[in-house]
Amino acid sequence: MLKFSIKKKDGLARVGVIHTPHGDIKTPAFVGAATRATVKALTMQEMRDLGSQAILANTYHLILRPGVDLVREAGGLAEFSSWHGPTFTDSGGFQIFSLPNVKITEAGVKFKSHIDGANFEITPESSMRAQWSIGADIHMAFDHLAKSDSYEDMKTAMERTHRWLDRCVVEHQRLRNATVQNSKSAARKALSRSLCEDGEQQERPSPVTTGARERSEKDVSLVLHSFIGKITQTPPKFSAIKINGQRAYKLARKGQDFEIPSREVKIYSIDILNYAYPELKIKVHCSSGTYIRTLAEDIGQKLGTGAYLT
Repeated sequence: MLKFSIKKKDGLARVGVIHTPHGDIKTPAFVGAATRATVKALTMQEMRDLGSQAILANTYHLILRPGVDLVREAGGLAEFSSWHGPTFTDSGGFQIFSLPNVKITEAGVKFKSHIDGANFEITPESSMRAQWSIGADIHMAFDHLAKSDSYEDMKTAMERTHRWLDRCVVEHQRLRNATVQNSKSAARKALSRSLCEDGEQQERPSPVTTGARERSEKDVSLVLHSFIGKITQTPPKFSAIKINGQRAYKLARKGQDFEIPSREVKIYSIDILNYAYPELKIKVHCSSGTYIRTLAEDIGQKLGTGAYLT
């Protein structure tokens, strides 16, 4: 789930942090343009060295070539691009409306591929499904680009974009609810919570069970390594942290809505003790205040599989 926290304001200007399943983005941010999940003439490591906090891929181009099914089967946008940080996907509306002979209806857009002339149709719903299927963190709504700067064309495009946005939101919520339901059905009923003591290693290893496409031990190791050092965590609502003088778990049990501020913790090391898909046993050496359950969830999100403690 995405969260945005504002860190500082100066008049209308502000800086903040976008928290995504694949890491944080400090705003304002440098985001690399990876149209087909690659940045021309640069490797992803070079993009990291240049300070890029995220990449932006284009759904329209990925649908045409190599195809979202291939990207998904390759492990999603992260694996396909070798970028294991936050990702954006543009809906492709701008590119589609710049093509000749585009057929526009309220349902969506029909057009021919500029590559081989194949027929395609993209709707607000199919655009959302494509962006979800490749595992992007932040999706763009499908939009209608005005053909001219005339008042009528601009008004028509804006009003249709608003209607398509509503449909994108509905489909986004449907996909999100389906994902949550699938995760719940795969999860075990019993969850255990663990809190590290300052500078101590856990006596018992924490098993982390994942439930999606199988990942290699190399993939898992790379993701675990990305958590070493200072990280930002949002403690779970069923925790003993005080919110306005009351324990968070008591407020949660009452069904009250509240936010727990994120905080910085430090992970000194994460060692793999055993990995036999779908179970992963790890040993974590971390600072005081680190929530291992949250760490497990974050690891699962970054792997694109989901994870929970047992």
